Amino acid sequence: MRIQDLENPLFILPTYETRQTLHVMGPPGGGKSDVARTTFPKVLSDHYGEEFGIVVVDMPSIDAVDFRGFCIPTKDAEGNATSIFTRSGLMPTKAYLEAHPRGVLVLEEKNAADNLTNKAANMVTLERRFGDFKLPEGWWVVALSNRQADRSGAGKPMMHSINRECIVELDFNMDDYTKYWERTGMHPYGVAFAKQQAGVFATEVPKEARPFCTPRSYTFAWNWMTAASGGDINNIVTGAIPQAAVAGYIGEGAAANMFAFLSCKDELPTIEEVIDNPLTAKIPNDSRLDAVYMIVQNCVHHVNSDNVESLWKYIDRLPKEIQTSAACSFIEKTEGTLMNTPSLGKWISENKALVAATLK
Repeated sequence: MRIQDLENPLFILPTYETRQTLHVMGPPGGGKSDVARTTFPKVLSDHYGEEFGIVVVDMPSIDAVDFRGFCIPTKDAEGNATSIFTRSGLMPTKAYLEAHPRGVLVLEEKNAADNLTNKAANMVTLERRFGDFKLPEGWWVVALSNRQADRSGAGKPMMHSINRECIVELDFNMDDYTKYWERTGMHPYGVAFAKQQAGVFATEVPKEARPFCTPRSYTFAWNWMTAASGGDINNIVTGAIPQAAVAGYIGEGAAANMFAFLSCKDELPTIEEVIDNPLTAKIPNDSRLDAVYMIVQNCVHHVNSDNVESLWKYIDRLPKEIQTSAACSFIEKTEGTLMNTPSLGKWISENKALVAATLK
């Protein structure tokens, strides 16, 4: 399953309705936590018209006893020695549950917990129960794990646990992440590099214990780059110090590739030049695909109803395959609102087959 499928209400809503525990497995840094903590509650809240609660449990940091509560000796009504269990500290408070009769309980890194903890968690994954206390019917349990092949401390799940869960494994698809970065405003040069050199992203965790490039660590790297540039989109920093800092997030090889990619930034026209003079602004040499990707992504980043005509007149001077990619990005970023503008609308009408094939 792709990350965009995991985010789709067509998957989320019926899976929630069953109240069967969902267990999402995939490589580190692929967005599992963000979807479970942010997208799931938002989609469910929007659908049901009420705020969904969210509680996160870090499985590797707790013990089995934390699920049931602590055993306290006492006496029964007849004075006989007995015991009771305290209310689990992992259980949301009564006040929180009263305010949120529906919610999502996220079990982070479930397969990285030890076997005793996972055995104790079975009462939660099967019945939403913490010892003598049970979550309201409206709550849904979502577990997240890396795979054993990811060398991230994940152990082999027990078969009886597997049979209690709906288990989906995420496939890595770069398009899902670049579309997300476009929507959320990552620096356009960061999106451009990811589109052109998707090979630097690790689909498997390296054997050596060193930084490596995932969508998560790449996002961290570009957060640093944006901060170092003071938020000025036209003043992206380069040099030895920025490259060393970025390598600390995504690894030396990926950082070297990224800064080589950024080396052509000074050859590009500014977005203001493109908007003001779309028919005469400098066009990158066809042999410099990195520069072409950068300027197109800058157009995608800045496009709106006021400047789409100018931007498209500029893009219309670029190779056809680049035009197709840009048109699809314009459509997806603006949810189709710019499709009927004169120049772009005419181009889409003349190239329906290319657009349809790319948007699949």
